[in-house]
Amino acid sequence: MLRFEAYRNGKPVQHVDLSGAYVFGQDDIPVRADIVAADHQIRCMKRIPGAAGLAITWDLGGVGCYLLPTTRLPEQKRPFLLNLELARAQITRLFQKREDWALFDHPKARAVNRAFHEVRDLFVKALRTSVTDFAAASVQADECLARSLTVGETTAMFHADRLVLKRSASASPGLAVGCRVEPARLDSEYQDRLPDCTDFIHLPIPWRDLEPTERASRFSQTDAWCNWAARQGKGVHAGPLLSFAPDQLPDWLSVWKNDFESLRTQVAGHVRRVVERYANQVQVWHVLGGVNACNSLNLSFDRIMELARTCCQVVKTLAPRSEAVIELALPWGEYYAHNPRTVPPLLFADTAYQNDLRFDAFAIPLEMGMPIEGRYVRDLLQVSALLDNLLPQGKRVHITSCGVPSSARPDPRDAWGGEKSISEAGRWHDVWSESLQSRWMQSVLQLTVSKPFVGSFCWGRLADGPGQVIPHAGLCNADLSPKQAYADLCRLRNGEEPLRDDDAQAEAEK
Repeated sequence: MLRFEAYRNGKPVQHVDLSGAYVFGQDDIPVRADIVAADHQIRCMKRIPGAAGLAITWDLGGVGCYLLPTTRLPEQKRPFLLNLELARAQITRLFQKREDWALFDHPKARAVNRAFHEVRDLFVKALRTSVTDFAAASVQADECLARSLTVGETTAMFHADRLVLKRSASASPGLAVGCRVEPARLDSEYQDRLPDCTDFIHLPIPWRDLEPTERASRFSQTDAWCNWAARQGKGVHAGPLLSFAPDQLPDWLSVWKNDFESLRTQVAGHVRRVVERYANQVQVWHVLGGVNACNSLNLSFDRIMELARTCCQVVKTLAPRSEAVIELALPWGEYYAHNPRTVPPLLFADTAYQNDLRFDAFAIPLEMGMPIEGRYVRDLLQVSALLDNLLPQGKRVHITSCGVPSSARPDPRDAWGGEKSISEAGRWHDVWSESLQSRWMQSVLQLTVSKPFVGSFCWGRLADGPGQVIPHAGLCNADLSPKQAYADLCRLRNGEEPLRDDDAQAEAEK
């Protein structure tokens, strides 16, 4: 059992927020554990031996509120100081990334290296104090953690700026920018907002909607969007072709869930019909959508991989010039701590690669700002490190479904009926607003442009509306009036500088 004591402003925390908290083991893989807060302590009763760490939402005032991990720790009689262990993990992560990015002796990195040395010295001071006084050490550790988060994001952006210059000067292809569309929105007002901010559209094609009744396909909406994209000269990314999410699978498919051979035949037939119809119009096929995180059919891992192999084979046979993409949903993998019938994202990626599946790239969704699994707020250094973790796989990466709120107000139209509080998911620097949404988008876009193995960046929603997983995450309001993020994305695509906050405010008032 791991035990932590948590302090706020030098006093024991009376109430610890455990929403989003989970325990992880080797290789950051979540493990099953019971987490309880009582008597000013957090107790983690893990079900496996060995060192483990705790990831928990931690508020740092003006710096923000993030889901942060500790390092992996051994069991001991004395409780650990949570504030100190969070700072230790951040210092460790920052040290590792500075080494990975070769910043130790970079002539232009003197400022970020100096800042790192300052926060390292703060940590050493807190570590010494913790031997005799947890309360005083917690204050020093919180200061160290807050400053190291700022240094971490500054370092990540410094590294990104350097690589962006290299990518723009090289012959490697640039980053394509797109937006996910709503298939049912075929009105001209909606479609007219897309050309200025996108190079491509991501067209969802849920099996449930394409074939609500067995052997009775409906392609009218998909046909209309593909024809529109062709007229506009926009690329099309489509999918997922197969997802195990309940709202993606047709009801009639449940008849075959206990007959795997028949299920595989149905899946292969569906994929074949769709790909044959749009092989000449779709450039990127999202073959699998989050099968690592959602297993509503309760299939074994071997059968999941067999279906994956079948789908990829069909796509590469019928559309050999298109990219076949596998999505790694909820890429930090918290879901695995609660559902043993799922697969950790990096393990799924490695297995797909080692099993010679015929696919070309991974898709990584980056949605933050809702207190649900996989959508808690994380800092930019964690985002950059997540993308770097996929580099050894030797595949391209597409960033999909990006989205953060533009407001912290509840939205009764969202997928949760407005019952979940956006603020409980954390904050990136400040309370969510249109300007902060745009700044987050620009920062993540800069990070993705800097990674030469990233091929595209796709925002998750054009306009606010019913059923949003992340409320207020559209580039436009529900009435299609543009937000600051929309205007800045259009300017960035045209090679112009985004508007400063005061300029954006003045333009909005006009």
